[in-house]
Amino acid sequence: MASFIILKDKADVWRRTAVPLESRIAMACDDAIGEPAIETHDLTPTDLRDALADPGCLGVTPAMPTRIVNPEPLDYMRDDDASPAWGIGATGADRSPLSGSGVRVAVLDTGIDRSHPAFDSVNLTTRDFVGTGVSDANGHGTHVAGTILGRDLGGVRIGVARGITDLLVGKALSDSGMGCSDYFF
Repeated sequence: MASFIILKDKADVWRRTAVPLESRIAMACDDAIGEPAIETHDLTPTDLRDALADPGCLGVTPAMPTRIVNPEPLDYMRDDDASPAWGIGATGADRSPLSGSGVRVAVLDTGIDRSHPAFDSVNLTTRDFVGTGVSDANGHGTHVAGTILGRDLGGVRIGVARGITDLLVGKALSDSGMGCSDYFF
């Protein structure tokens, strides 16, 4: 038996879509109420076949180990006088009229440093999936959130979409950066 994560439609308002390169599920109608349910199960090959044949099953994926991938240092790409936030210009965020205002973002990573000044005026909703609290002892989750929406610090822009004011943070990886996709359920 192997462990699988199953996305189910308990309220009969979601449908599998057949449109390539788009979301694999869609609401049956625009005013439908209900969210899909996510469950984990240990399944035999026969159980897996039965789950996939169930019309209420929207998707199945094996549970798998996860870990962060620490990037290689990019100092070789910088000039001596380049801004520390060179990525803002590299992505074109400094030339875009879009700020991310009105968008809600979720980060599943190693948690977040709530006291970091890059998150002033950001509404943080947090959840701990690994049992160590949402505090980020690793730093990776804080860095990722800062790259997405961090406020300017010391006159340097660090966030690509700094108009975002609503951030959902799920600590899904341990302080060592390791985890498993079935932690959430």
